[in-house]
Amino acid sequence: MSTILVTLITFADRDEYAHYARMAGELFMREKVGIIVNDENPEVVAGQIEVDKVVVLEFRDDAHMAAVLGSEDYKKALVHREKAIRLRTMKVERFAMPG
Repeated sequence: MSTILVTLITFADRDEYAHYARMAGELFMREKVGIIVNDENPEVVAGQIEVDKVVVLEFRDDAHMAAVLGSEDYKKALVHREKAIRLRTMKVERFAMPG
């Protein structure tokens, strides 16, 4: 079963984020991570939340996620991410319709 991460992002430094996005994006493409959502204009339709961007990633499984996010290349990108954004990330399961 695939592993899906939903991340809500608030920008602190867009230039640093551009560095992170380039580095992480190249890694995600190389490692065949699915980028399901990459939206810099999310519309809040219920509740109150400050969010500048929503990203949803799909990994083959937990082991794939751990390998990609634990890689040396991702650790290099993290230096930029730490300066660039505040984030909240959730691991979720895909819904399967019964029947």
